[in-house]
Amino acid sequence: AARREGKKQFPSAVTRVEAAVQRSLKISGEPNSVGNVEELFSSLAAFELTSSELLQVANLRPKSHVELYTIVELCDERFTEEQIEEIVQTIKRVTENDVPPEVAAPPKGKGKAKAAPKK
Repeated sequence: AARREGKKQFPSAVTRVEAAVQRSLKISGEPNSVGNVEELFSSLAAFELTSSELLQVANLRPKSHVELYTIVELCDERFTEEQIEEIVQTIKRVTENDVPPEVAAPPKGKGKAKAAPKK
């Protein structure tokens, strides 16, 4: 028993991914995203997605079955249609106020490209 007490506990893959995503979001300065990632991961925990699938879900925020199928390996074999719909609806609910990075407005003064000179 004494040997087990001294044994170091390693975090699960999900915990490691969540921590990495949180560090990245803190560095990027996105204010509410860390809480959203925590909520997203905890909301999807029952589906036992892999750590790489969770990371892709956090990055890509799939909003349809088709998008989810591209992220989740063997999706149709692992989940029923109802479960797939539940996963998609959970992602939509948790991320509804997030703006994906590629859609977010650029910083002032850096978003407009200069027109090429006319010949």
